[in-house]
Amino acid sequence: MGSSHFPISSSLFFIFDIGINDIGVFNMSYKKWTDEEIQFLKDNQYKSIKELSLLLNRSKSAIDLKGRKLGLKFYTESLILNHEELEKFKILYPQLKRKQLKDIFSNLSYNQIQELAFRLNLKKNHKLKYCKCTCCGVEYEYTDQNFLTKLNHKKCRNCRNLEQNITEYYNKYGIILDSKKYFFTYSIIQWYDFLFKTPNGKKIKFIPRELLNNENLAILFKHVLNLNNINTRSQILKLNKKFLYENKICYKINKQEISIYDYINITFPEMNIKLWEMVRTPNNYFDKEDNIIDALKWVVINRNISEDNVLGGALTSTLFRKLGLRMLVEKFNTMDDIIIFYYHKILNKNIKIEDIYKSRKLLSKDGTTICNSTEEVLVFDFIKYTMNLNIKCISTQKTKSFYNEKYNEYYYPDFSLEYLNRIIIIEYFGMYEKNPKTKLYIEYKNKTFRKIEYYKSRKDIYFIDLYPQDIRWDYKGVKNKLASFFMFNFNNNIK
Repeated sequence: MGSSHFPISSSLFFIFDIGINDIGVFNMSYKKWTDEEIQFLKDNQYKSIKELSLLLNRSKSAIDLKGRKLGLKFYTESLILNHEELEKFKILYPQLKRKQLKDIFSNLSYNQIQELAFRLNLKKNHKLKYCKCTCCGVEYEYTDQNFLTKLNHKKCRNCRNLEQNITEYYNKYGIILDSKKYFFTYSIIQWYDFLFKTPNGKKIKFIPRELLNNENLAILFKHVLNLNNINTRSQILKLNKKFLYENKICYKINKQEISIYDYINITFPEMNIKLWEMVRTPNNYFDKEDNIIDALKWVVINRNISEDNVLGGALTSTLFRKLGLRMLVEKFNTMDDIIIFYYHKILNKNIKIEDIYKSRKLLSKDGTTICNSTEEVLVFDFIKYTMNLNIKCISTQKTKSFYNEKYNEYYYPDFSLEYLNRIIIIEYFGMYEKNPKTKLYIEYKNKTFRKIEYYKSRKDIYFIDLYPQDIRWDYKGVKNKLASFFMFNFNNNIK
């Protein structure tokens, strides 16, 4: 409520010091306080008790007593501004500096000017658009983001934060920072050592992010590798996220975590290491067609595979697994689909599945027997021409099938041999892995066990299972398994 609702017996307005000097003086008769009067007191706390007394036509003691009961704080006058001066003060305060105000209102101290402005809820109108920092000399836009404008500070926030950090690092860790070099007072290696021990014995929690540029990250990573005696490509390829945690070099740049692969590429760009060569490839990495194209180009160049050999079957699942690309294989139904993709997307040539079969060298030495893969050709030719056994490839001809009623599955085994009026079924499980990690290979392993269980349950056949490791070291596994089979069954038949 405005003051116009009450009789004003004076045109004087006052500012004041704390204190009451008129207690006991009553020159007005008692009357009950109205709600409007109480609200007026609350809305005009910045006024003096004397001024309120005149406005409300009550004694100063009554004003003071009521104010105390309401928890309000009033002041008695010590210096005077008349009504015109007060209105002038309201207009000039937002525009002028304190010294200019002091010159105009000479009877006010600096503190009284500030207090009166606070009571009148007056604020400065900062007309500064730009301000040069008094510490670093850099000119910034004069906003709360760059300066403490409410306190009219001219030192930028960056400099204030720097000073606070310098003090904090010294008090907390005993680390002395040069005000000009700041965090660059020490090298990245010295900061890394502070992770384990600082001058006062404590440990810092992390290296300041201001130092985490590519040059320093490379220096740091080389230092950590040396500490762990890691100096070969094969050792580096085995590193993983756990290595970063154990050595306290897990950091983020622009909220993006620096991976072990990032560290390697930053530190050793000449190695040209691909992501799939690492221990673990991100799950969704080959969802992007560009990554598949990049990987296929790399395989062909890395293995010096000609265009004809790509079509002829040089790209095998075994090769891709060996190169760490099993996740890429899972994106396709068959290896033939990968070859078609390669021709369409990389060579810009259209081919059909028939073209692949015509060009693929999946023929045995006999010139007629066709196998499902180059590895099956190797197994077939070794058994037929090195071991001199009359083996037949039956999987591609689909002439012999077996039905597993338990799992409702049809099987077309790879090879067969005749032995004592019974056949020997030979299966080559080329995609088998002892500890598969992906769905495709897990299912392949499960089906392998189902086949083995089924074949061994048949009393009218013999069964031999072969795996990729059996064709290594000059077919050592193939020779041992067939020799053991014939030796065991020969002895049993003699008995």
